[in-house]
Amino acid sequence: MPELPEVQTIVSDLAPLLPGLSVVRASYVGKLGQELLRKSRVDLALSLPGKKVTAVRRLAKQVVMDLDSGEYLIFHLKITGRLLLRNEEDVPDEFTRLIIELSGGSSSAKAPSFAKASDDKPEDKRELRFTDRNGFADAYLVTNTELDQVAGKYGLEALDEKLTVARFYELILGSTEPTVKETLLNQKIISGVGNIYADEALFLAKIHPTVRSKQVTEEQAERLLAAVRQVLNEGLRDRGTTIDSYVDPFGNPGKHQENLRVYGRSGKSCLVCGATIEYTEVGGRRTFFCPQCQSLPQLSLF
Repeated sequence: MPELPEVQTIVSDLAPLLPGLSVVRASYVGKLGQELLRKSRVDLALSLPGKKVTAVRRLAKQVVMDLDSGEYLIFHLKITGRLLLRNEEDVPDEFTRLIIELSGGSSSAKAPSFAKASDDKPEDKRELRFTDRNGFADAYLVTNTELDQVAGKYGLEALDEKLTVARFYELILGSTEPTVKETLLNQKIISGVGNIYADEALFLAKIHPTVRSKQVTEEQAERLLAAVRQVLNEGLRDRGTTIDSYVDPFGNPGKHQENLRVYGRSGKSCLVCGATIEYTEVGGRRTFFCPQCQSLPQLSLF
């Protein structure tokens, strides 16, 4: 599932390229497109044409495109959603559900150096393709009031300077989630952290993922907040983690999977102590940890 680093990478790539472009046409593609349309409150094929993109930004794990109509087009990629910036003549992408044809704007905006040469169209005529293999991803149009309602569902972002150690510790202790890992994954408490980066942060902080939220100490909370910020910034540096389906808008996978310390490494040696990385499930989520570096505190009988 795309987490903060992956979604921010997509936004950072699209933000210099899309503003100033207008929607020429929006088309739902085949049966998969009709599935997307059926769960939408607004028919994007009717609502988007003629509107201009003014900005691209991120809200938690969602991509938000500001439109000159005062509305906002939101893409929630969920597990296997992708946003791909293509040219009209490019071969079709598998599992495409929505194609947004864009034109106009300034030719001064160039695709980054790592994109294919064909991604840099001098006439700024592009296709934004929304693909999704499993059908959980969503694309929808909202008003300013509705955007505020969406934002209100999320807690402070892990990278937000307003999230102090004291506030972070308070949120953990006040959580109704049974374990510290489940607290990290609850977007209403802290937004932007997903399964991969939660495991990586807990490893760096030397906290077992099943430690009860109410039993986390202030010193552990301080280590954990620093670890969360470190792993998110590492993910941003590596342009995201590709375990299954994530790619950037130009179809390139991330690189952070090459630098994971525990996630996906069950049965392999811990990079710190040499113990064998173990696998379990916490709150129904795949969980990887080092039993030695992240040992559970011993309960006293006295």
